[in-house]
Amino acid sequence: MIFWLVKDVYRYFKNHEGKHFQQWGLHIYLGKFGAGKTCSMVRDAYYICKRYPDVTIITNLQLQNFPKDTKILPLTCIQDILNAPDDTVVLIDEIGTIFNSRDFANGKTKDGEGGLPKILFQHICQCRHRHLVIYGTVQRWGFLEKQLREITNDVTVCSAFPFHPFSRMITNWVYDAEEYNLFYQSPIRPLAPLKGEVWIQSDFFRELYDTREMVNTLLTMEYISDEDIERNRQFEALGLPAPMDKKGEKKLRNNLRNR
Repeated sequence: MIFWLVKDVYRYFKNHEGKHFQQWGLHIYLGKFGAGKTCSMVRDAYYICKRYPDVTIITNLQLQNFPKDTKILPLTCIQDILNAPDDTVVLIDEIGTIFNSRDFANGKTKDGEGGLPKILFQHICQCRHRHLVIYGTVQRWGFLEKQLREITNDVTVCSAFPFHPFSRMITNWVYDAEEYNLFYQSPIRPLAPLKGEVWIQSDFFRELYDTREMVNTLLTMEYISDEDIERNRQFEALGLPAPMDKKGEKKLRNNLRNR
């Protein structure tokens, strides 16, 4: 064991692996309106881009003032994630809402009628091999797709002081996603953070992104109805596969009729 540890450490420094982007996985930022979750996510992405100039950003936010070497691409459908190059950071603001959009979920694929397409789920599970990182914000843990909750690496719970719009001091507590999910199901369970941070939200960090572009995108998307979402959650609670919504059922009938 000691031999292999020494060998791995030697190889790490010899190959300068610390200079290469080695991150992966799904990381969620959780908080209410004005809690600083979007700013925390963008701030972390900025530091990554500052350290690794070759990293690509794919996002549904309008980013600005990032390092000049950073390549920033728009996120409009899941195909943008599937076709992402190696060493990519995907930023998804309001990820729970986005994955309830038929426009995003369908895109150029044939998977599903909203929700999390199977091909994207499989792609996220293999993201370590491509150094693909996905950061997403959500207001409530329960708003996130069940499958996404199960493969999330960690959860950053954000809070701000004082009250909005004067909030400047942001507190971030990072929890293991599996432990946080157990706590969510049973709040009496003890929950210990992996780490914590308090930082000041300066004008520089606020000016790294523009949420108005995100709002305009949300207003033009087509979403799954509340009835379909509630019906899917009931099937999910029973451990059954979620049924198709009315639009999906109509498409299936048309396909069968045309055979």
